[in-house]
Amino acid sequence: MMSKEPFIDKNGGNYVYNIRFFNTYEKEYEIPKLKLLDDMVEIFKTCSDLPSLEEVIFVLVQHKLETTVTLIDALLALGARPENIILSGKCYSTSPVIADQLKKRKINVMEDSKPEEIGQYDKYNRRGLVKMWEIVANYLKNKNADQVIVMDEGGRCLETMPEFIRFEYKVAAIEQTRAGLYSDAVNVDQLVFPLVEVASCAVKKILEPPLIAIAILNRLKNLLLKLNPDPKTTFFGVVGNGAIGNAVCKYLLSSGYKVLCYDENESAFKDISDKNFYRVETIASVIANSNIILGCTGKDITEGLDILSIVKKNKVFVSCTSEDKEFRDLLLKIGQNNNYIGEEVLSDITYLSKNKSKITILQGGFPFNFDRNPWNVPAEDIEVTQGLLLGACIQAVTCATKPVHDGITINRGSRQILNPLIQSYVALHWLSRRSKNDYPENYKELFKTFEWIKRNSGGEYYENAFLNNCFSVLNNENQITQSHKTSRAKL
Repeated sequence: MMSKEPFIDKNGGNYVYNIRFFNTYEKEYEIPKLKLLDDMVEIFKTCSDLPSLEEVIFVLVQHKLETTVTLIDALLALGARPENIILSGKCYSTSPVIADQLKKRKINVMEDSKPEEIGQYDKYNRRGLVKMWEIVANYLKNKNADQVIVMDEGGRCLETMPEFIRFEYKVAAIEQTRAGLYSDAVNVDQLVFPLVEVASCAVKKILEPPLIAIAILNRLKNLLLKLNPDPKTTFFGVVGNGAIGNAVCKYLLSSGYKVLCYDENESAFKDISDKNFYRVETIASVIANSNIILGCTGKDITEGLDILSIVKKNKVFVSCTSEDKEFRDLLLKIGQNNNYIGEEVLSDITYLSKNKSKITILQGGFPFNFDRNPWNVPAEDIEVTQGLLLGACIQAVTCATKPVHDGITINRGSRQILNPLIQSYVALHWLSRRSKNDYPENYKELFKTFEWIKRNSGGEYYENAFLNNCFSVLNNENQITQSHKTSRAKL
């Protein structure tokens, strides 16, 4: 089967086609090789003091997409045992062909927890993670494991972690989403083990958002073809004007559509000026006056609003972020009425309001850019994120701690910066192979500056002798400096 995926040419704004081949029946799906990860594996393997990964238990929450397999392969190449890797995915993003590839690695792949009711992803996902931890706990009873490394995506894996694991094993965690860092259910400041903050590191914050925005825009073009809205009569509503929302607004405006937008941040509107762009002061105004509403905030934009009363004409709701968060309250209200149309929770939901207006929530409120295909963002783009995660895994192994057993002392967990040496290596390796027009030229200089990376990353910096040893020669070649007198350049 050939996938002809429309891909936005960032230079000219024209559409070209990024053609990729995959066939789930005639031949095995080919997992991409990523040069960045291959080179990082070689760097770590050549360091004589590389910690053994043989008795490390890796508990991972990741999308079951092609480069997740590449990341797993890198851990296996560094000595991790497949039976010691337990992976949970997300039902709305899992590619069946990739799930098969993960199982062929003989790692422990959890079946996705699929909600039985619309708007209930959070509850069912927690149930699935509790089951995963039960499997991990039983596994640990029969293993000579000394460490547990948790790679979370949203905070729930840490929330459901059994207490005895926190206190009886050396543990470190990795969080790759800002939602996980600020989760109400997990206070990361109260953890008793280190947390490596990939989510707040400079490289991820600066280099990743444009890639996700481009992926969203590629899907948006398909959506417009599907809905075929008339530019003369259709108003789009965009809630959230951050990296994704801003890109969505500009694309819709360039396509001739009228756009209403809300963002709580006053400075979010500095770079948009168009006769068809209307800034409104409330989310309710966006919803009431738009035909198609795109949620780009990463949180519930319908909470506290009586959407069923606001809606006086047909509306289409589209999520551009994560899980079913953007319209969760609306989904729950529709679910309570139990008279909606939808084959299952991942399909489009259609509800007819009392005034006969049709409310359509695409893909059950889950992100419309996930379609259970093997990839969401091209491998050569998301490579930078996977490099950060691989580096974070090794950092976590080197800094994992166990509470002191003296009867009175407990370790305070540390929120750690993803080591600036890792970030510098990943950024410079990746940027050196990108088009010169992808990012400002000064980015390379910024990512050579140790102190700049520290200042622009979340967490505290801790010296790490192993990582210093691994990257010292390379960073000398890149002329990275740790001097406090280095450039104070701003983005």
